[in-house]
Amino acid sequence: MIFKRKYSISIVPLTLKGQGLQFRISGITVFFLIFCIVSIFLFAIMSFYGFVKMSSQRPNKNPKDITQLQQEYNQLKTEYDNYKKVTEEHITLFQTSLCDIYKILGVEEKNLTDSSSEGRGGPLSFENPESTIITNQLKNVTSLELEKLMSISSQTFQMRQIFNSNESLANSLPTKLPIKDNDSYTITDRFGWRIHPVFGKRDFHSGLDIASKYRTKIIAPADGIVVWIGYQGALGNTIEIDHSNSLLMTENGELLTRSIKTRYSHLTKILVKRGQVVKRGDIIGLMGSSGLSTAPHLHYEVVVAGKCVDPMDFILDVK
Repeated sequence: MIFKRKYSISIVPLTLKGQGLQFRISGITVFFLIFCIVSIFLFAIMSFYGFVKMSSQRPNKNPKDITQLQQEYNQLKTEYDNYKKVTEEHITLFQTSLCDIYKILGVEEKNLTDSSSEGRGGPLSFENPESTIITNQLKNVTSLELEKLMSISSQTFQMRQIFNSNESLANSLPTKLPIKDNDSYTITDRFGWRIHPVFGKRDFHSGLDIASKYRTKIIAPADGIVVWIGYQGALGNTIEIDHSNSLLMTENGELLTRSIKTRYSHLTKILVKRGQVVKRGDIIGLMGSSGLSTAPHLHYEVVVAGKCVDPMDFILDVK
């Protein structure tokens, strides 16, 4: 067999002075070397053939086609620049109007600060009060399409003009958290479905739970009249303030006036009387844990036209 044979390879120098070299290799080694050389040769031929074929199939650009593509590019760039200009104008209008509204409403932004207490509580409820009025403070406006942005910026500008001409409307909108700016707090439960902290069952939470230190001062977030005070079962000591009619913006950007009330529960002390007129920032009570509660906290509700809505849709001084 060829694989079992031995082969000698001799290297003889051109001059007789040098000493030659001789190697002995097996037949299988010779076969492997020949196979490698042939494979490399075939690969090189196939690669060259493929390169030539791809080069021959490459389309030749017609100068007219290039000119047409350039014109289409210029047209798209012009449309994009116009879109960008209009968008920037409406964003600027929106930001300016919103900043002015913030100033009119007397709102100062502040960070949420953690508190050691984590009070939660309230009655167990399985009812979901669907609100017909959905307010939106436009915190995510950058994600809206241009048409929506134009509508919102115009409506915001209109709202600024109304607030400028009617101070009572601006002052009656509950845009502040009902605690003083320099007090630390934690929002322990938000509006919506949750697991009840006492009963461990799923229930609908109709307000916002704000935990802080015992006897933290609770303030009125807007002007209004105290229409109810007293002890209300699982909610404990409660205050209800009527802010009369105020201006709201719906999800579609429509401006409406609706009656607004706010409620404050689990208080340890009530500092106002029924029928008393309060202004935004007035102290109305002290935080406690009355009623069904796990720790000192305030249960805060916003009621629009008789329906509980998410207080966070109104609050502007939270980042």
